[in-house]
Amino acid sequence: MGSGPRVVIVGGSLGGLMAAQALRSAGCDVVVLERNAAPLQGRGAGISLRPVMIDLLQRQGEISLDDFCTRTARSRYFGRDGQVSGEAQHAALFTSWDTLHQRLLAEIPVQAYRLGAEVAGVETGPDQARVRLADGSAMDGDLAVFADGTFSSGRRLLSPGDEPVYAGYVCWRGLVPEAVMDAALRAQLDDATNIALLEPGYFGAYPIPGPDGSVAPGERLFNWVWYRNVAEGAALTDLMTDTSGRYRFSSVPPGKVRTEFIAELRKAAEALPPALRALVRATERPFIQTICDVEVPRMAFGRACLIGDAAFGGRPHLGAGTAKAAQDAFTLADALDAEAGDVTKALAAWEPTRLEVGRAFVADNRRLGEQFQFSEGAPPLISLRPGWAGRP
Repeated sequence: MGSGPRVVIVGGSLGGLMAAQALRSAGCDVVVLERNAAPLQGRGAGISLRPVMIDLLQRQGEISLDDFCTRTARSRYFGRDGQVSGEAQHAALFTSWDTLHQRLLAEIPVQAYRLGAEVAGVETGPDQARVRLADGSAMDGDLAVFADGTFSSGRRLLSPGDEPVYAGYVCWRGLVPEAVMDAALRAQLDDATNIALLEPGYFGAYPIPGPDGSVAPGERLFNWVWYRNVAEGAALTDLMTDTSGRYRFSSVPPGKVRTEFIAELRKAAEALPPALRALVRATERPFIQTICDVEVPRMAFGRACLIGDAAFGGRPHLGAGTAKAAQDAFTLADALDAEAGDVTKALAAWEPTRLEVGRAFVADNRRLGEQFQFSEGAPPLISLRPGWAGRP
């Protein structure tokens, strides 16, 4: 147990666990609340591992990245004719949501991670923050950190009206076991971040750890994403209504996408380069996420704050949303340390720069998204170099 401020973190996904690790390393006493009653698993999507995330993982000691990351050496671009139109040397590290979540969760004491803890309210006073739960109980701390993602309960409570805004397109995603890919296809794709520039949109694919975290060749997964325009209204509502008739604005998970839309996706994939078309064909359970913009005018509210996608996020084109959440967590821990655990002074010092970074992050993602999805002609290749320069 730390000797610093007691922190209640809302959100048990990656953002919340990164906040827990950063704050615990700064001496804080941390408890993480996750609204889902069952352990989070099976999400599996690929994540680009940025230096700030590596630093966070190494706060508990040296790690071997090759134990849980895949590597690509270059970015490869496919033209509409299916042929490679260009390559750029660019080393990248990828992991999966499941693999990273398991590693972060292993660093948190079992008693400090509570499942089935749905938040109903938050109150901040001069001396404490109180997080009220749906079951009628409450958790008190010196600081409440809401790291609960794009559809944050904390943002609805602290910054009502600042809801995600649909961007006009969705992201289809899929995971293909390497074991079902023929050797020629693997050889063509597995050394690169593979990108098809489309008009409109784009398609990307790269290897990530397998379901059990293995990074051994032949045991990995290929993660692919395909951004496709869908008009807001009836078309979007129909697409995001699952096999049981439930409307899911944020995402339709694997196994819940209706068969007619999967058939439509596979038909549209006939226009993709052959190697990428093969990935779509081999995907048994594709899933869908809506693409949104999220922005708030404030991140600090007395003894409570919003971090990660709960504050700024949505579009994933820079491949750095998880890294930005890690930056938010690191800098918050540093601010608490610099102010000797004085929460209100730390938040006042921390917020201005994080607001600036968040606004720039959303603006950069929006610029790329608009360019990819709605401009005439393919965007220049340089716009698709993986990563985000960021702002200090």
